[in-house]
Amino acid sequence: MSDKPIQSKKNRILHILTISIFVILVCALAFFVIFKYQVEGEKNAVFDISKILVVSTVEGVSKDAPTAKWDLNVNQNNDVYITIEKNGKKQDAIKNVTINNVQIENAPAKGTINLYKPAETGLFKNDDKYKIENELIYTGSKEGSINNLKISNQGGTVIIRFCNANISTYTSNEGEQISHDGTLLTKTGVNLEEIKAKVSFDIIIETESGIKYKTTASLDLPTENILEEATSTTEINTEDLVLKRF
Repeated sequence: MSDKPIQSKKNRILHILTISIFVILVCALAFFVIFKYQVEGEKNAVFDISKILVVSTVEGVSKDAPTAKWDLNVNQNNDVYITIEKNGKKQDAIKNVTINNVQIENAPAKGTINLYKPAETGLFKNDDKYKIENELIYTGSKEGSINNLKISNQGGTVIIRFCNANISTYTSNEGEQISHDGTLLTKTGVNLEEIKAKVSFDIIIETESGIKYKTTASLDLPTENILEEATSTTEINTEDLVLKRF
């Protein structure tokens, strides 16, 4: 009997094995590249998030129909400043920056978290007119303007407020002045654990060239020293923020 059929069969098996190994290697390489991108994100992004700053304060808001000299609803505000910088001298510009997909991952035991955009004057006003329901969009422009929801198209800062509203009520007929700080919480029997919350949200940077980058930020609110300080500020580590194209 001729050995040719046997040799031919061996060649076919070898051919199939070679192709199979090649396919496996290609798939493994593709998986590695995808996995690395998911972990490390965009390495050559035109813009990057360089800083996130959280400024926490406490304020008392007079009731519409007060029953005492001081009759206040106590709110705790967290103003989040997000700074976006351009990497090098790459030719592109910001078209818009969007903050959306806000999730209250851990709600506070006391109070209700509301989101606000900047007002036309001043900085923030906890008014229904400025409440955010779905998303907050800043438009790229030659010059930034927080009150007009504009960010410099070469990089700048956008802000959003997370307000924990109606935590408690302060009522008193004593004193000529009152301090709008963390002492309002302690005076009404509120401790830090009762107002702690965890929130997350997406930050989307869209450029004029049509590229979109997205990352998700997660914040623990408020800052730790809010009970002792009138204004407590914390800078968030942005090294773990992974920008990806989508």
